[in-house]
Amino acid sequence: MKYKWIILSCMILLSMGVMAQTPEVTARVKGLESNEEYMSLLRQEQELTRQSDSIQRQMAVFRQEFRTDTLNRAARAVQILEIEEVLFELRDRLGELTGKINIIEQDWILQHLNESVAEAETEVADSTATVVAEMVVAADSLVAAEVADSSSRNLLYNEKLAAELTDEDLATIRAGQQLEVQLARDAQEYVRGHHMLLDLKNRHSMADSAALATRLFEEFTSVSENNLEIENRISDGWNEVFDNKSFTYNYLLDKLGNTTLRDSFNLKLNDIAARVAESSVPSAVVLNYALQRRALTEYELAIARTMGLNNAADSLISCLDNDDYQALCELSPVGRIAERVFLNYEDITVHKPSLYNSRNPIPECVIYPKGTIYRILVGTFSSEQSPTIFRGAAPLYVQKIMNKYRYFVGGFASDSTAFAAQEECLKIGFRKPEVVVWVDGQYFNLSEEDDNEEESRRFRVIIDSAEPLSEELVRQIKIDTNNADIVKIGDTYSIDNIEGYINALRLKESIEAVGKIPARIEEIGK
Repeated sequence: MKYKWIILSCMILLSMGVMAQTPEVTARVKGLESNEEYMSLLRQEQELTRQSDSIQRQMAVFRQEFRTDTLNRAARAVQILEIEEVLFELRDRLGELTGKINIIEQDWILQHLNESVAEAETEVADSTATVVAEMVVAADSLVAAEVADSSSRNLLYNEKLAAELTDEDLATIRAGQQLEVQLARDAQEYVRGHHMLLDLKNRHSMADSAALATRLFEEFTSVSENNLEIENRISDGWNEVFDNKSFTYNYLLDKLGNTTLRDSFNLKLNDIAARVAESSVPSAVVLNYALQRRALTEYELAIARTMGLNNAADSLISCLDNDDYQALCELSPVGRIAERVFLNYEDITVHKPSLYNSRNPIPECVIYPKGTIYRILVGTFSSEQSPTIFRGAAPLYVQKIMNKYRYFVGGFASDSTAFAAQEECLKIGFRKPEVVVWVDGQYFNLSEEDDNEEESRRFRVIIDSAEPLSEELVRQIKIDTNNADIVKIGDTYSIDNIEGYINALRLKESIEAVGKIPARIEEIGK
């Protein structure tokens, strides 16, 4: 914690030293140059970005030293964690600033939608602001005029259109137009969250400590839950807007006797439904929203042209030109991330004299709540033993259970390396070394199972996944199980009737290695 405050102090001094050299920020949207709050937020964003970049450069130095400076590795690990905390705080503050900046830009754009194109033209300096502006502008002239006008650029406030609809229908679709503003913002928040998930997943895969991996996993879970809430809002809101608008427009075209245009729109909706059903995007809801929103805007454009509403048609063309709906259609799948575990795997070594004595006693065996680790059980005793009886083997661990003392040596990632270590223990002189394993904190003695194969238990391996299993993973499961059936029930896949725990464990490890998704083991009959 002390180092964290040193970092923050250095950041303050550094920012004071370079303040005069920092280039002056410029408004990303023309017309906001005189908005003092907006310009202040841009300056704060620029400064925090610079600080974040500086700290990340220092982080790279510390990571390199962590790998090369073995004597100071522990101290470097602490420093890296504290720097990560500072970076998290900076990113949170940057996120808040970006949100405030986006709101000001969006509100300004919406307020000036009905002005001339030259006055409302924006110059956006980065891609995030561009997507925000385009998605909100594309929400079909979403801020309505107060009084209907035959020359209005807003289709829903044209006298000619209003004359063909009931007051109730007109009020309903005008209210929906206001809801589209929030839906456009929700969609942009979803895009922002999606990019955060990709970044968090990448950083989680490279995390070099359990504390950092856990923090990233929790943040990934939180952002995923937030994006799911956004999906639900978009689904509910867009269904309401789309149903009301499409019903009203279909009624209008029936009244005008233009069923060809209506039928063409309905055919396009069928194509959209087929595309959504066949897609592999992270959210079918968001894809459906993007495609239907564009189709509905094109429908409105066709209606405006049919009715001779040229100003409204020009406005809708502008919306379509600025509608970057591809940003929503081309999001790459994120997938899940498995909670990472950091297990201490160690080969067996022999030391004369033993590393352990009264001043350096045999440590207690660590039981990891997550993950798989194999060890060699070299003895079970009714009382605590002297380190000298274990033939100088290391690393040694002891576990006391129900007045018994179990002594283990080594720590291994796979059953093959564990069984090889068992042979090594026989050569060292241990009479009956046994291979044991902990899986998510549960203990199994694999050597005892081998000794009782005729009474072997049966297991199933379960995969919890709402997404289809990849062809590569299915093929690997078939190879590992000699063509066993993969049964799907809801969001769960099950491979049943696996003989022996070790075979189930090998299948679990294969699934996690090939499919990059977690699996679990259940004993059949329990």
